[in-house]
This record gives sequence, structure tokens and C-alpha cells, in this order.
Amino acid sequence: MNIKKAKKQIRDALELYLMEDKRGGPCIPESEQRPIVLMGPPGIGKTAVVSQLAEEMELAFVSYSMTHHTRQSALGLPEISTKEYDGRTYTVTDYTMSEIIASVFEAMERTGIPRGILFLDEINCVSETLVPAMLQFLQFKTFGRHRLPKGWILIAAGNPPEYNRSARDFDVVTWDRVRRMDIEPDLSAWNQYMAEKGLHPAVHAYLMQKPDRFYRMNRTVDGTGFVTARGWSDLGGMLTVMENAGFSPDRDLIGQYLQETDTAGDFFSFYRLFMKYHEDYQIDRILEGREDPVIRERAAAAPFDERVRLLAMLNNALSKGFRAVVREEEVLGLIYESLVRVRDGENIAAVREEAEKSFERQQILGGPEGRRTIRERERIAFLAGMTEYEDGKEAFLQRTAALDERAEAEGRKLSKVFSFSEKAWGEGQEMLLLMSELTADPYASAFIGLYGSPDYRRHSELLSFGERGSEIRKEIRALRAL
Repeated sequence: MNIKKAKKQIRDALELYLMEDKRGGPCIPESEQRPIVLMGPPGIGKTAVVSQLAEEMELAFVSYSMTHHTRQSALGLPEISTKEYDGRTYTVTDYTMSEIIASVFEAMERTGIPRGILFLDEINCVSETLVPAMLQFLQFKTFGRHRLPKGWILIAAGNPPEYNRSARDFDVVTWDRVRRMDIEPDLSAWNQYMAEKGLHPAVHAYLMQKPDRFYRMNRTVDGTGFVTARGWSDLGGMLTVMENAGFSPDRDLIGQYLQETDTAGDFFSFYRLFMKYHEDYQIDRILEGREDPVIRERAAAAPFDERVRLLAMLNNALSKGFRAVVREEEVLGLIYESLVRVRDGENIAAVREEAEKSFERQQILGGPEGRRTIRERERIAFLAGMTEYEDGKEAFLQRTAALDERAEAEGRKLSKVFSFSEKAWGEGQEMLLLMSELTADPYASAFIGLYGSPDYRRHSELLSFGERGSEIRKEIRALRAL
């Protein structure tokens, strides 16, 4: 299955495992709550999707790479203790608490969340001395004498032996006690995941035209050349930062992320041409509706791959604006909740203190750059500059007015892009591609849902429900297959 389907199945399993009956006990007995094991090539998002689910479901999250653990760190160190048996005192060997289990209890203490996910990566790469204990943990959720707390779900991940020389396969006895999900690279599922993060338009356009380059693993006499989803994601982030800082990437840098010679060279050539198109096509002027007529003529006469690149650039520019508006909407929603509490008589300091606790919790759940963490940070900054309700209310109204202006400006840009596409290509496959990208982008769809778009609605009716739309979809599938 692809990572999108796996995410749904994991979410369903978590909800069912954590569901309680009328007596407060688990609907599925703990002994029957099989651990989930994700098996698949490296770099396809196994860890990311589990941590994402933990944040979305507000579950505590602890992650460990099992290749870094010895028997002692996993099971605990031996220590001498005394115990009484049948009225006599004996000296026995006991064990300190497992480092992994101790981390679970620490996470519960830090977050105040009693339930969570323990994620064990590279599960089939453990040292030889740790294999029996690892199998015991998968079957019984215990490391030595220490058990995973109630309400915690075990999820593990591993790479098949063909991708990792140190990996080993489990026997039937072990596989019969877990839920195994075999994950395969899937570009469409990855695109939806990356839409939230914001994928560099050159990477997006390249993979749209050459989906076979998304995930590659080629073994030759000179070694293994590979390209992974993680490589594309990290490369896209680096390109964005370099461009903003005025740096120019070279072929060597591309090869450090795309470690297959053919793909690295091919993408570098594509990237240089892509950036040239950005200047030649006057992207900023198109968004303002001030492009030269010759630009529309060039777009109309361009080959399909060049049109795809142009649309990727336009969609990326729109998405940045939509992202800013939607995130500000979310922040203002939190600020509004706090303002209402202050208006109704609560102390500002108490409201701010609670917001700070929420921020700390979200930082643990989603990381410092998590979407909810960023929202809480913004709310705290707003409350820190507020001395009484009236000045907070005034600042809130000013910020709301600025958001309305920004939303209007982004709506006009969207309208200009539709106008340009209509004049250059009419209702052809390019329009359907534009509509598909807007629909798949979570920020674009959220923006349109909040503020509406007559152009989007009109073209949706023309393309989604008519026979023409069906024909255009067939054309696009055929073109992408070339």
C-alpha cells in the first residue's frame, strides 16, 4: 500500500485500540492489540506519517532508532537487590528501568498526556544480543521486567533486507503476532503529504513530468545509486533557502541529495531551465494582470512540458499567499478565544499562562516547527503585548482588517491566473491541471472555502462534471505516460 492508505489504517487502529467499553476497559484486549510494523524502502515517510498522526490525534510520541541500542540500554542495567521468599532473605539480580520505557514515562510527565505512540525505527536491524528481547517486546510489550504503560501503542518500522545489509527477516512466529504493512513509494500520496509542507515548484514540476524518477534504486558494479522521497523533500527545502539567500546551487549539491548520477544531472538541467522560465515569463506581472501580450502568445505556443513548468510556478506563487492567509486565520481564531475569556472577566496573566502551557505541549507533540506550535507561539506573542481588554481588542481588529486586505489581494491574484490561463489555453488540459493543483493544495482549498472564488466554481462545473472534463483527463494521462 502507499503511505496515504497506511496512514488511514494506522489511524483506524489507534482509535480502535484506545476505545474503551462501558466499564472503562479496552474494547480490544491489550493482548490482542497487535503492534503495527511498517516495512518499506528508506525515505518514503514511515516515521513522518506516524509522528504526524500523533500530533493530529494529540497523542504523546516517543521515537527510537533501534540500531543505536544495546541490550543494556534497552533492558536496563543489572543491579543487586534483596527479596524475601518463604520467610528468608535472598540476594537477587534485578534490573534498572529500560531507557526506552523510562522515556515513555518522561513523555507522559512532560505532556500531561497519558496515552501515546512508541515508535521503534529500524526494528529489524537490532544487534544480535537484543533480538530475543525485541521479539518479546513485539509480542508482549515488555522489555525485561518493564511493561509499556496502558494506553500506549507500539508501532515499528523497518527496511527489507535488500535495502539494508544489516537487516534481518523475522520468522513466522513473530510476523504472526504483528500487523505488517508493506509500504511502497507512491508519488501522488507523497504530493499530498508535501502540499502541507510546501514543495519547491521545480521539484514538483519535474516529478509531474518524470514520475519514474521519484524513487530509484540502481545497483551497479560501482555501487548503489538511489533517489528517495526524503532526498527530494530535503533538496526542495535547500533550494528554497538558497534562492532566498541569493545562492546558486550547482550540480554537485544536487548530487548530494539525489544520489543517482542520471537523475541528478537531469534535474540540474531542468532546474536551470525552470529558473530561466521564471524570469522570462514574468510571473509577478502575471499575478498582477500586467504581463506583456507576447508572454501569453509564448505560453499558447509552448510545448506541454513548458506549460507544466509555468503552471507549477504560478501555483507555487499562489500557494505561498494562501498559506499566509490561512495560517493567519488560524492564529486569529486562537487569539479571539483568549480575548473572549478576558472580556468575560478572566485575568490576562492567567490566560497567557494557559497559552504558554498549550505551547509547550504542542512543541513536544509536533516539534518546534509544527503548525499548531507556530499558532500557539503567535498567540503568546499577542497576549504578551496586551495590557487590558480594550487595547487587545483594538490590536485584534487591526490585524483582522490587514488579513481581509491580504485575502482580497490573494483572491485577485487567483483571478488573474485564471484569466491568463483562459486567454493562453482556453479550457484545455492546462485548465484542468490548474484546477487539480488548486484542489490538491490544502492551503488553496482552505482559502477558496473561506473566501470563495467565482472562477474556481465556474471552471469546476465546466471540467468536473461534463464530458469534456473526462476527455481532458484522458489526454493528461496519455501525455504524462509519454
